[in-house]
Amino acid sequence: NGGGRDSGDGEDEFDVFGMPFWLLIDYERQKGRLSDVPFVVEAICDLLRAAHLHTAGMFRLSAQRSEVDALVTNINHTVRSGRFDMAVLSSENAHTLANVLKIFVRNSPEPVFPYEVYNDLIALTTVDDVKERMQKARTIIVALPADRYAMLRYLVEFLTDVYDFADENHMSSKNLAIIFGPALLHPRPDEMATPLYAQQVVQVNVLVEEIINYGDYIFGSGPLLSHAELHAQPSDSSRSSSTTADAATTATTATTTTTTTTTTTAT
Repeated sequence: NGGGRDSGDGEDEFDVFGMPFWLLIDYERQKGRLSDVPFVVEAICDLLRAAHLHTAGMFRLSAQRSEVDALVTNINHTVRSGRFDMAVLSSENAHTLANVLKIFVRNSPEPVFPYEVYNDLIALTTVDDVKERMQKARTIIVALPADRYAMLRYLVEFLTDVYDFADENHMSSKNLAIIFGPALLHPRPDEMATPLYAQQVVQVNVLVEEIINYGDYIFGSGPLLSHAELHAQPSDSSRSSSTTADAATTATTATTTTTTTTTTTAT
């Protein structure tokens, strides 16, 4: 069993919020949930997309500690039992969901970007031309292990959806990078206590901000634009509206799928 010891109540003993995400994905697949990202990430992002993209300060405002702790406990239970029940999250407010997502990403024993590419990515911040910088970043990213690439793509696409509503939620790509950047990209723990890393955090945030801004190019077939061209583009309100509608459908489908999977597994 990849998850750990059985606790005696049908649940394996491990902490969803302290397990390497790629091992968590393997565990969930053993339980019948087939996805490239962990349940906790997909469920929270689906719910935030469906109903909370307009919420001001989504990732900047704190939530009630008791509500966060309760949700962490409930997610641990539903994952360890193999039920993957969306109902444990569906009634939560935006800030509780957002805070729990931050906890999961920040508590990962290793960042989404492998330690081995940290120096290569930091070196890109010395490249003056943004197009050349993003071309090189894309080369590094597409060569990541499949599980790292899938997780990074999913998170960047979600953060891009949040950024689409920045006029309302005040979550600019810069703000999102400050919140998530150091969790997604950092060196080995022994290097994080050095003065050098303290200086590099700014570079990390700038790079992650650009990866969010250029996500369509890095992970898809979007154009590679200059900074001026990128910021001259009109607000994509039609994309934002369709994102919300699609997310609501996705969240409903996820609930139905989870129920079906649970029933099949139980059978």
